Amino acid sequence: MGIIVNSFLISSSLKFKDYKILPVVVMPSLGALSRGLLFGPYTPFLFYMIPFIWIGNYLLVYAFRQFKLKKKLNYWLSLGMGIVFKAGFLFLTAYIFYIFGVVPAVFLTAMGVMQAITAFGGGVAAFGYEKISRWVNRS
Repeated sequence: MGIIVNSFLISSSLKFKDYKILPVVVMPSLGALSRGLLFGPYTPFLFYMIPFIWIGNYLLVYAFRQFKLKKKLNYWLSLGMGIVFKAGFLFLTAYIFYIFGVVPAVFLTAMGVMQAITAFGGGVAAFGYEKISRWVNRS
């Protein structure tokens, strides 16, 4: 699920203005919370992370857009910078919450390395989608 969400985030960042991206930034985490899809018995702890997940998703979108469209860096470097911002922010938030006993240790991995992996997978998927779309639209 994370790869799909991140691919939508990256693709949306290339096509839409900030306010039009907000549903893509916000809705997936609300769906995960309401359905208990990702964390099973730890889902209630996700409630504390939701606003920070929104910020992390927006950091990915904003950083990617800034580096790719404004600074004209290549796709992969722009994606890497967005991933660092998102995963770094979410891990730091989860770590602070863990230290204060707000979330269990499972959130350290989920909000760190797993965020980086799914953001990269989403970036790869979005890249493929963009290339295929251009190829199909040329025909």
